[in-house]
Amino acid sequence: MLSRSRFLALALLAGSLTCAFAQNDTVTRKWTNDAGTVIDAELGAYDGTTVTLLMNGKEFNVPVEKLSAADRDWLANWKKENEERMASLVGLRQDAPITGRYGKTTDDYFQFPKGKDVRKFYDTVTSICDDTKKGLFMNCEESVAWERQTMLVYCPPNYRGEETPMGVYINISAGAKPIRLVDGYDKVMERRKMIYVSPSGTSNSQSDVRRMVLALDSLATLKKDYKIDADRIFVGGVSGGGAMSTWMTIYRPEIRGAICQVRNHYIPSQGCFPTVEEGDIREITRRKQAYAWVTGPKDFNYKAILKSTPTWEPKGFIAKLFDVPGMAHQSAPAEALEEALTWAEESSSPPKH
Repeated sequence: MLSRSRFLALALLAGSLTCAFAQNDTVTRKWTNDAGTVIDAELGAYDGTTVTLLMNGKEFNVPVEKLSAADRDWLANWKKENEERMASLVGLRQDAPITGRYGKTTDDYFQFPKGKDVRKFYDTVTSICDDTKKGLFMNCEESVAWERQTMLVYCPPNYRGEETPMGVYINISAGAKPIRLVDGYDKVMERRKMIYVSPSGTSNSQSDVRRMVLALDSLATLKKDYKIDADRIFVGGVSGGGAMSTWMTIYRPEIRGAICQVRNHYIPSQGCFPTVEEGDIREITRRKQAYAWVTGPKDFNYKAILKSTPTWEPKGFIAKLFDVPGMAHQSAPAEALEEALTWAEESSSPPKH
């Protein structure tokens, strides 16, 4: 009978295998080899011929024929279920539930530079980025608390789990409903290897913090279901949602860039970036995030955007205006979105984690 050490010695080429199937939920079970030796190990991945077992911080790649018949049957069933689960995650899901939470407490959502100042502001001052005169007040505890929200998600069919970590494009709506998948966006996401997500409940009538929370919770939900590349998280939005895209990028270093559609912004601005002062800008620009503005001559904000956007680059920001012929106050056409996303990624630096 083979010993436990001999069982693990069958783990060939540890760490060198690229596995086609992997899972996000940890599964630890007893594994038996064809000689009857049993070990406790976590399933790492399985590609149909080799299983990766994780034990004591190490990976062991074991040929499946060296496992017991019961283990081979279990792996075949796991592989089938994983394939079915993968199939359910690709394509368009219009009312996917937001089940993840970015943080366990309200304070968790403010773990960023000057986060305490931001929370203090939004606990005491009217909190509407898009309409400061509206008078709606919602403190941070209320903003973090929400129930039964959904999101629109599109994952391209070329997603292959661990083999293809995906970037994320979070598109924040100015209305209560998510921003639909505009014609051609699916191909943009496929070429860019990105997942598209737009949460519900982010309308201009909500507080800035509520809109941030729903965006972050949507991202947390995606991280539960998909292999996400944390270096490629971009936020966009239309009109008031565009305002939130720059708001989030200014305040949150983990966001690589903003794709602000049909909305102008100045910085510093107490209306849009209430805790950012002139002296803070140098530190923010050191992150090398990208800020793209997308508009066109039929947009009623067009002139304001043409006036405000050139003020960003002299302050050290990576900024660019995308002037789209014929574009009105609407979502960017697919070609313009792809151009902006490509520029934003090529011009920026990955965030420091």
